Amino acid sequence: MGTKKELTAEQVLDELSSVAFANAADFVEITGEGRVRVKPTARIPKRKRAAMIGIRAASGGVEIKLANKMQALQMLGRYLGAFACRLVDGRTASFDLIPAKLKAQVAEIVIGDFGLPELVPAEFGGTME
Repeated sequence: MGTKKELTAEQVLDELSSVAFANAADFVEITGEGRVRVKPTARIPKRKRAAMIGIRAASGGVEIKLANKMQALQMLGRYLGAFACRLVDGRTASFDLIPAKLKAQVAEIVIGDFGLPELVPAEFGGTME
């Protein structure tokens, strides 16, 4: 057996975000003649390529298959909601323990959905000092 690679929550969030926020324009361009042209992979950022799960020759061109965007959005939503719930019910000791990339979204949930701006620092729209 090989060595086990450590996987962080940050890596999982990055990958889910790549899938959730990918769109067709990341992978193709429309020419002046109105034709669709697949971008060379060298012009597609690595982060965007993470959303691609398949490329194959198809009749008349190339088919790019993307990972399930809605599923990734749902997973991110649950993840953000879990952080907000833990903050609201006291299982997360502090807003500081929430990963930096998630703070704005968690703040929005805590304030908008739970109505508890006192749990969110002012820099994120709350009233906590």
